[in-house]
Amino acid sequence: MGQTDIVITQKQARIFARAICKDVSAYIHAHQREYEQFLLEEKGEDANDENQSTHRSKGLR
Repeated sequence: MGQTDIVITQKQARIFARAICKDVSAYIHAHQREYEQFLLEEKGEDANDENQSTHRSKGLR
């Protein structure tokens, strides 16, 4: 099956973007504690990376 080009107006693009933003915002508010826990875990991993004698890129784990 081939890929079809879809063309939408700027008004349609704004409506679509607002709908996505609304859903993302609702998800973030509903899962705030999980997100804060994730940030704490990431911060802890960064601290561990800095304490190691050899440097590793954050993308390579």
